[in-house]
Amino acid sequence: MYDLVKVNDNDYYIDYPSKIGIVRINDNDVVLIDSGNDAYSAKKTLKILNENGWNLKAVFNTHCHADHIGGNKYLQEHTGCKCFAFKTEEHFANATYFGPIALFGAKPIKKLNGKFFKAEQSVVSPLTESDLPDGMSIILLPGHTESMIGFLTKDKTAFIADVVSSEKTIEKYGVCYLWDYKTALNTLDYVKEIDAEIFVPSHAEASKDISALVEINKEQILKTEALLLKICEKPTAFDDILKQVFDYFSLSMTEGQFALVGSTIRSYLSKMQEEKLLDIEFNDNYMLWVKKND
Repeated sequence: MYDLVKVNDNDYYIDYPSKIGIVRINDNDVVLIDSGNDAYSAKKTLKILNENGWNLKAVFNTHCHADHIGGNKYLQEHTGCKCFAFKTEEHFANATYFGPIALFGAKPIKKLNGKFFKAEQSVVSPLTESDLPDGMSIILLPGHTESMIGFLTKDKTAFIADVVSSEKTIEKYGVCYLWDYKTALNTLDYVKEIDAEIFVPSHAEASKDISALVEINKEQILKTEALLLKICEKPTAFDDILKQVFDYFSLSMTEGQFALVGSTIRSYLSKMQEEKLLDIEFNDNYMLWVKKND
């Protein structure tokens, strides 16, 4: 881990817990795909760039989560590079205090203001195709967040951000963070059709064939949907739903897991109501989720 991995003549990644992509645009200049979690990872990244004689021109953020934008500030301060993000991701990246608010749904608890959830503030510009080096294109990958993207390079390396979780992560946590699970399912199907020589996910091993891991991720999403339908066969309040999800996947409740898993489950419930799989009822001042009758 933390090593520079060469993919082909122009594409590399640094094997952090959240991978940072490196794309050479000429002999001396590079762009990054994401910047890691914090100044520590950004400092290690800059050291690697300097050792290879590379000048950093830009950082392209795949989405606004802290482990992908947390190094922006350090890199901007030490190189003068520009940072970019796409659509709603740019707005969240320019106001990092919104991340914890979005997770908690209110003024966030103290835990959610730590660096894992809230990146240091940087200046992020809106990304368009014209900002990219020649031969590099945007891949639309919504689902994990509303406007997450990846990048396809001229050498056909697909940097696919958080579209897939590793098998190890799925086994450990059961429920992986999603903004819209139905959109995520569509994106997973789309990823398999990308014409790429190699796929580089942020939190799983790089692979020439991503299809098996895609299917594992799809199966887990559908498993979670089925679990929620079973739980909601009778009207159930959210806290009881969340406890049953934690119990089913053998998770231990912490402030962080309450925020991440809780936010994800609320997103599932919301989408399932939208898809007419669930209804909402009110009884004795409880809001209850219940499976919709066929």
